[in-house]
Amino acid sequence: MAESQESLDEGDSKGHFELDGRGKSGSTVDVAQTRSTSGPPELKDVLEEGIGDPHGVTQQLQEPAKKAGMWDKKFVAFFVLSALAALVLSVIVARGRYLAARRETPKLAYTIPTDKKGLRETVELVEKNAKRLRSKWNSSSAEVRAAYMKLYSPKLFVETFTEKQNRLWRDKCLEAIRSQSLPGWAAGKTERQEFALRSILVATVFRVAEMRLDLLGGLEELAMKHRIPSIFSMDAESPPLQLTEEDKANTVSFQQFIRRLEKLGLTGVAQEGDSGLRVTSVLADDLASAVEVKMRYDASNAAVIQEFEKFLASVQQATIGKSESKAQRIENIVMPDTKVPFPVRILAQAVKRAEVRRGIGQLSSSQIQEWSGKARWNDAGVSAAAKDLRGSQQAFFDLALYGKQSDLRQWGHLEDINSFPTHLFTHAIALL
Repeated sequence: MAESQESLDEGDSKGHFELDGRGKSGSTVDVAQTRSTSGPPELKDVLEEGIGDPHGVTQQLQEPAKKAGMWDKKFVAFFVLSALAALVLSVIVARGRYLAARRETPKLAYTIPTDKKGLRETVELVEKNAKRLRSKWNSSSAEVRAAYMKLYSPKLFVETFTEKQNRLWRDKCLEAIRSQSLPGWAAGKTERQEFALRSILVATVFRVAEMRLDLLGGLEELAMKHRIPSIFSMDAESPPLQLTEEDKANTVSFQQFIRRLEKLGLTGVAQEGDSGLRVTSVLADDLASAVEVKMRYDASNAAVIQEFEKFLASVQQATIGKSESKAQRIENIVMPDTKVPFPVRILAQAVKRAEVRRGIGQLSSSQIQEWSGKARWNDAGVSAAAKDLRGSQQAFFDLALYGKQSDLRQWGHLEDINSFPTHLFTHAIALL
């Protein structure tokens, strides 16, 4: 498990991001429909609005294009429609592939221990990650914690979900893992694997929650450094920058702008000869800041997906050679004191769709290159580009919420407003 923890701790410590990069070192686990009686998500399930639950869960996603009035409506509309089309395609492609994938050896997965020492180490991993998450939460500012609740907690679905409930959920999960007795000498291999996967799942969710807090803390530091408003919402309707005469006198070329992006670790934008076009430096800096925020979100999304994929690959590995009934046991993880099992197959579908969203939402080098033209590399064009970029990220948030609602609707256990927000699956989906 020491090797497993090292992988969990790797993250992206250098803060380098590459345009159009996949940022992954493992294979995606594609899955088919859930074994539940509700069946797999059909096209209508993806296209219907909201999750249709009357008990306090968000019923309808605000149409992303409604906010497009302050930025390029065609840009945002194209983004949203393309993303929805890709989500539909991902559902179609995912169906029927899980059993075939189970026959392959995963390229990236935790070793699933079955001996007592290894099983005890999985519990220790949960304890270690819980301690790290608690420390990160306590050291985060009120603004960062509020942003986490808004973007990555069950508050997305239940507005009354509080920070106190979030802390209680973390402590409850930790205590549930600690309270388990290690499988006895008579326990079979499947039972031992279930024990290990239960711990690895909780450790993974804790690790991902810490990663999201890291992201938001870094964005807060960036906001203070560059005095960026609405750093967490990427609000495209933030007030325009007020330029002084001194600001207007300080200008930069597109090539100088690209060099700043390269200092951030961004690569892939071709540099050509200086066109002579220049824009106000303050506006170029604002655009560069918007790019940096966008790329930080993209990098965090990639890292989160990779963490979940590693867990899913572990489940896939554990099901190899298993009978259908034993595979079902492993794919529906039962947590102590929880009646509703954790649906691994639905999580795998959700991760697949999150990967599709991530690929669509990435900023490409060709998009940045388009800013260099005469029609765009001027003060008005650069201001519009920054606004468009923030607008596309806000649309991405809305689209992600739409997808998460669909994932929860497929799961179907939304009627209990008390237990729904504290279920581990709800938190896992919110963190995607």
